[in-house]
Amino acid sequence: MLLHGKPGSGRQSAAKMLLYGLNRRAVFRELPDRAEEGEALLDDDQVEAGDRFLLDLTASDQSAFAGAQQLIVSMMPTIADRRAHLVVVLPDVPVQTLVPELRGFVVEIGRPDGPTALVKHLRAEGIRGCTEEVRPGVRQKLDGDSLEQLATLVGLVKQARERSLEKDFTYWLTAAIDTWLRRDQDVAAAVKEADGTARATLLAVAMLHGSHADVVHRATAGILRRTEHPEPDEPLLARTAFGHRLEEVRAELSDDRSVRFKDLAKDDAVLRFFWDNYPDLRTKLTGWADELVRSSIPPADQAAVAHKLALQCLRTDRAGDVTRLAESWSTTLPDPAPVAALLQPGLTDERWARRARQQIYDWTGKATLPDSLAQLLIPLCLEKIATHYPEQALVRIHRLARTHRNENVFQAARNALILLCEADGRLFRRLLARLRHYPVEKRWGRDFVIFLQVADPRLLVRDDQRTQPFIADRGIAGELTSLWADVLTRRHPRDWPDYARAWLRAAGPDDIGARLTDVLACAATRVDGGSSRLFVLARDWVREQQPDRRSAVATYTRFVEQIDRAQNFNPTAEYPTGAVK
Repeated sequence: MLLHGKPGSGRQSAAKMLLYGLNRRAVFRELPDRAEEGEALLDDDQVEAGDRFLLDLTASDQSAFAGAQQLIVSMMPTIADRRAHLVVVLPDVPVQTLVPELRGFVVEIGRPDGPTALVKHLRAEGIRGCTEEVRPGVRQKLDGDSLEQLATLVGLVKQARERSLEKDFTYWLTAAIDTWLRRDQDVAAAVKEADGTARATLLAVAMLHGSHADVVHRATAGILRRTEHPEPDEPLLARTAFGHRLEEVRAELSDDRSVRFKDLAKDDAVLRFFWDNYPDLRTKLTGWADELVRSSIPPADQAAVAHKLALQCLRTDRAGDVTRLAESWSTTLPDPAPVAALLQPGLTDERWARRARQQIYDWTGKATLPDSLAQLLIPLCLEKIATHYPEQALVRIHRLARTHRNENVFQAARNALILLCEADGRLFRRLLARLRHYPVEKRWGRDFVIFLQVADPRLLVRDDQRTQPFIADRGIAGELTSLWADVLTRRHPRDWPDYARAWLRAAGPDDIGARLTDVLACAATRVDGGSSRLFVLARDWVREQQPDRRSAVATYTRFVEQIDRAQNFNPTAEYPTGAVK
């Protein structure tokens, strides 16, 4: 199904609800609009029975849009055969620009009734109300604005409720609507009437909303200094008290001396106003925020400033500032939280998410990437990218694991790869395919280590998080066999025996255990001398087994028989020379 409609009509939300309605227990997969690193965006091996895919093309350029159409046409037979589902969100282009094969699958999305959508969103947040309480002027605005604006109004209602729990829905909605309709105009009027000091106070309260008064006071002085505002002529005791300056900008002190605006969501509106209307100040404002984060303000305030700065930089097309500050802070700040707060908005912003993921991709390929930034990227990949693009998260973490020189970074990346793959056979197959992507003689040494550690036999035989153990999947077993053969071919004899013995220990008497040892047997036959090396290792291993020697002998006997079969050798009833009896 291809969804088509005007921006703001709720195309993306409709697509997600469609896929969610097909299976409320399983997570659907979001596809990027273009492949990366030579990998297929989607191919037959990635489509399993009942899979659900979402492809959002609303922000795609012409090249990506054309390539995506060809992909959809080529994958339609496979998706139909496997009873899978693909929902595509189209950009705002004429349907006639689509290739002919797709035009019959287009469904037009109309705009939902604004008040009804508002009330439904509020109910989802636990706020009960009815459409009759939405006044006529607001109804018209809701029907004309995008659903993103509707989400803003929902957030304002929530804020109004949090500030006045004792009030009712009508009060919360009225307060939110008044703010929604007048907020930007009120801020513009307040700035127009304010002098330089009052404007600095507005900025400081907005950037540090909810922070301690002393922190806000120092931030006010900082922005005045950054903007080269002249020092007042009056002596200190003759100057306006800070509390009075807060009152001038409609801010107030709470009992714990934290500072907040009296008006709903005024902090965001103030920052937007200054970033939008004073473009020549953007560099100074960014430097001011940088200075705040590097200062001795509380860690929570540092993270809050970083987050707000990122939002304004992205909104005003200054994503480069985010990248520059992230690289700088990661080497100078003891706490990584501000860097994480700075990078997270880009990963969830519709306009910038692709670029943010690309930046992380570029960083993960640098062996000299600062250790602190490398460590930070791993949870960002797991928590922000993997939620919607698990394959891209896997690619970035794998790049970090194979290229970064720090052993702690490698261990953290390896653990993240295991976490990503342990419940998803598709991702595990993708990782194995990546590990085997380059010819064995050109492969990085880290790739062999990653394989041996990620292909933990305990993970391969588990069936508690999936329909069948990984080792029972023929595709996975084939990749494991090839990778074990590569290990036996290229790695030093001291690098792999402990891992092979772990496979023998995990190989129980059942069919699943037999599949483990069969992978080792088949891999050994592909390498000159491989069978004899693994035979000797298994013989010595079984001789060392004291608590459960009978079980070990059974595993060894079966393994020898599997080696014989893999070599097309007719096994006899006799044990091979030197075997355990």
